[in-house]
Amino acid sequence: MVEPLRNLPTIRGLVPDLIPFFQKYRSVTPHLIGDEEQERPTRAYTQTDNQVKRYLQFNYCIQCGLCYSACPIVATNEKFPGPAAINVAYRYSADSRDRNPQRVLKLDTPEGVWSCRVAGSCSFVCPKGVDPSLAIQLVKSSLLRGGKP
Repeated sequence: MVEPLRNLPTIRGLVPDLIPFFQKYRSVTPHLIGDEEQERPTRAYTQTDNQVKRYLQFNYCIQCGLCYSACPIVATNEKFPGPAAINVAYRYSADSRDRNPQRVLKLDTPEGVWSCRVAGSCSFVCPKGVDPSLAIQLVKSSLLRGGKP
């Protein structure tokens, strides 16, 4: 059976209005924030294999919205940013080149990452094998350690 994505308004037929999804996604600053040297680099910013392994699987998210649609918390809490947004927040906070300590700290609210009850449906539906549920748990863990991934 084919049906529109849940948790998103439908424009017409099967066409979802993805504006709420992408507003939440953008709210976590889904890109690297570098320092002054990185803005005008004088050297390459290489990473070790272990540094890349910390975030690589979370980098495969294609922003399709399936995890958002499958999430029971998104359905009941409109302030919850959703699995894709939390996933990308973890992805960039775990990157050794990132200089934005606020990204994960903004999720430290009752409506933020702590709303997730680990249903796992977000990970189950991901067509790329990304595990947003794991990213959510890693964000929680980093918050308990003071915001350090």
